[in-house]
Amino acid sequence: MRTIVMIVLALCMAAQTGFAQSQREQARAAYDAGTTRLDSGDFSGAAADFERACRIEPDNRTYLLWHMRLQVYLGQNAAFAGNHRQAIASFTQALNAKEKFSGSGDSEHLAIKRLLDLTREHQALGSFRPEYVHRVRVLYIRHTDLKDVVDKDGRPVKSKGSIKDSQITASIRAQDQLKFFIETLTGGKLSLSFERTVVNTTLTRAVIYARQANRTMYRPDFSSTSESLGPYLFPQRNSIDSVFMYFVNPGFPVWPFANGVPMVYIPYTWYGPGRGSIAMPMDAAVAKNNSELVANFPHSWVTFHEFFHVIERRSGGIGPTHGWLPESIEKSKKAFPAWVPDPNEAWTATEYTWYRYHLHNTLPARMRLQSQKSKLVPPFKNFSFALTSPDAHADGLFATYSRALAGISLDRLRQAGELVGKADKARQGKRVDEARSLYAEALRHNPYHHRALYELGMDAYRRRDSAAVERYFSTLERVFPDPKYARPRPARTR
Repeated sequence: MRTIVMIVLALCMAAQTGFAQSQREQARAAYDAGTTRLDSGDFSGAAADFERACRIEPDNRTYLLWHMRLQVYLGQNAAFAGNHRQAIASFTQALNAKEKFSGSGDSEHLAIKRLLDLTREHQALGSFRPEYVHRVRVLYIRHTDLKDVVDKDGRPVKSKGSIKDSQITASIRAQDQLKFFIETLTGGKLSLSFERTVVNTTLTRAVIYARQANRTMYRPDFSSTSESLGPYLFPQRNSIDSVFMYFVNPGFPVWPFANGVPMVYIPYTWYGPGRGSIAMPMDAAVAKNNSELVANFPHSWVTFHEFFHVIERRSGGIGPTHGWLPESIEKSKKAFPAWVPDPNEAWTATEYTWYRYHLHNTLPARMRLQSQKSKLVPPFKNFSFALTSPDAHADGLFATYSRALAGISLDRLRQAGELVGKADKARQGKRVDEARSLYAEALRHNPYHHRALYELGMDAYRRRDSAAVERYFSTLERVFPDPKYARPRPARTR
């Protein structure tokens, strides 16, 4: 009898072991199916497979991790599309999975909790009509192939690559999140729109931005593209509030940067009024494949971080810059006593409280103040660069000037532009002869540089050299017929 009992127990144990093994195999099969679907771009199918793997083996950290990531992805899709109920359900699942396998308080947990909270706030806005939609022109510089660039030690820098479509997809996701954040945190008063173009051109130069002990940091020279960006900017100059530029930077490190810069019309020669700007290297916070796309969801934050610099500029300045950093907190609290920083040291925790405070309080107050001065109403219309700094150039001027410069190489345009910059400094320093010489040298590289022609024409007018006045202004009137650069009228004689 005892033998029979032992045999039965052994059979039961074997059955249990076999069942457990079968369960693990089923969970693994579901997980493997999910990774295959993810690689192919079937995100919903991948989410269902990862969720099934978690149901079968609920304590497996790997399955929980990918279940969390896919639920965040689907939640973002739903939130950005206005499907708040589905977004809340997905973010809640993601938050539960996160807390089960790694607890709370880190940057991933903060990102999910923030998305969940903001979705509820966005939902509470109901149907809203923003006071202003900030219009963003997004340009993807498809290729990079640096020429004649050196590092801080004079060594040549080689960089060649192209933007991948998956990277563009990831950047669009970050832009959609930025819009969602801005709408929510301004109570629906401000929104954003994006017009995106992939420009089949090549970035050829970068300039040194910072020299560090073990590396050189660069900034891209957007005037150096093989095809000018002017045709994408000038025609829409008065309907563009900000310009976002994306590029690849293999071999030359670049920090993302933002603020406000003049639009490039003619490389190294002619620039428009300042607009909000973000320059984003594609190795920063963007994914190279679908797995990275869903795994790197906290890094969509970087675009929001950079856009806050545009907010600082458009609002007239919010200081100190990066006021959420530990070394700046006491100074920031003195400037804004009502701001309460988050003591959590995880990435984005304190930073978010800084942005949230200013979007709730400082920005609306500044918009109201600017509205009183500009008479632009409602107040958030003053967040427009296009409305507050319009470009009055005639529509046909770009085509006229472009035709005149068509035969001049990019390198000669750059040399002329650099000489004009030096000449401007000499003129401002009242070194008249030096300025005259530098403007004249600039014309040897670009005989139609409008600023050089104008400054030399004015110099000749002051010297009463009528032949030189005629020479410079007749050329200027032919290639750059703009009232701002009109020849001076002869003094009236009594």
